[in-house]
Amino acid sequence: MQCRSARAICATCTFLGLLSACAQPAGQPTAQQAPASVEERLRSLHADNARLSDRIAAVEIQLSATTTQAQLASIQSTLYRIGRFDPTEALYQRVDSPTGFGSFAVSVRDISALGDGVRVKLDMGNLTTAAFTGVKLELKYGPRHPDYSDSDKVIAWQTALKTKSVTLPETLLAGHWNPVMVTLPGIAVSQFGYLEVSVETNMISLVQR
Repeated sequence: MQCRSARAICATCTFLGLLSACAQPAGQPTAQQAPASVEERLRSLHADNARLSDRIAAVEIQLSATTTQAQLASIQSTLYRIGRFDPTEALYQRVDSPTGFGSFAVSVRDISALGDGVRVKLDMGNLTTAAFTGVKLELKYGPRHPDYSDSDKVIAWQTALKTKSVTLPETLLAGHWNPVMVTLPGIAVSQFGYLEVSVETNMISLVQR
């Protein structure tokens, strides 16, 4: 009798154990599957970030290695190819010759009326140790530019800008501010508000040893 009761109790325990296992929600972590702590997750994120930074640095090094000196020179010459001036501002801008010979600090010194146009005095600082003769200036000028948010007005303004080419009779001395006078026809002083300057050098003069 006692043996039957023991077997019954064991069977009952086994059945209850199965019910308990089935009632446990799926995916609930056990003692062996405890979720990662916040510190562990942070360490994992820092490791991922470090790997990403290393990959970015490698790509930057590769891009730098594949950029030739000719490409760098082209970027630089484009950057300083044209100086753009508001004649009312006494500021200077760097303007380089596209040939690679000659770098100048250019500023608008003075403006005066001349006939149906304006006479502009430029200061051209020769930043090199060479003197230049036969320097050619390409000039584009007109009224002050409109608000750039109005694209139609900007296009019309750009189309209406006047141009002029000037070959300077003077030599631009090395390491000097060289005063240069240019005349711009067809615009009144009161309307003159924009000037573009680009420089082309033809003849270079260096001191022989």
